[in-house]
Amino acid sequence: MSGVRVLLAEYVTSVAAPGDLPPPDRPEIALLGRSNVGKSSLINVLVNRKRLAYPSATPGKTRLLNYYLVQLRTSRGVTELYLVDTPGYGYARVPKSLRGRYDELATALLAGTRPSTAGAVLIVDARHPGLANDLAAREWLNTLGVPTLVVATKTDKLSRNRLQKALAGHRKSLGEPPIPFSAVTGIGREELWTAILGMVRHHEGLD
Repeated sequence: MSGVRVLLAEYVTSVAAPGDLPPPDRPEIALLGRSNVGKSSLINVLVNRKRLAYPSATPGKTRLLNYYLVQLRTSRGVTELYLVDTPGYGYARVPKSLRGRYDELATALLAGTRPSTAGAVLIVDARHPGLANDLAAREWLNTLGVPTLVVATKTDKLSRNRLQKALAGHRKSLGEPPIPFSAVTGIGREELWTAILGMVRHHEGLD
């Protein structure tokens, strides 16, 4: 990837309760999306690791906030940040009691009480624009005032014409054009890192 080199990428901790969140000593980028949207695969492609994050064979299995420390070198120097994988939403088999706990975790991470919160990446399936759960997540992030990027995964599963129509649908429903991404081809990796680093620099008052 031009201009950015991943120096370090490692799993740090998993958080089951708001009181267990690690010290806010590095910028945090939360990754949100429906269960089985490809969050783990996206993380692995971003950091050039095959098995840093493990995709679950059972949608809805991730029930914790998973913290990954990433160290990057750019033309501006070395940057460290956390990628925080949040529990997938929208899976019907997860009991309501557990969904409430997930909401509590995500709220503790993003509701503005942590000085380390730099932004969120809302991950949607390129093939399915306008899903109610995605719209609700975007509205929630807007309400919290969290800087948000939208990324559309699994773009390799669509023809060029169908992809353009789908991206237009996401743009209309979510209010901004998503970054097209594929864990198979790597498309979107550089653009996503550039956008994430932009959020981090803005958060730190460097832009």
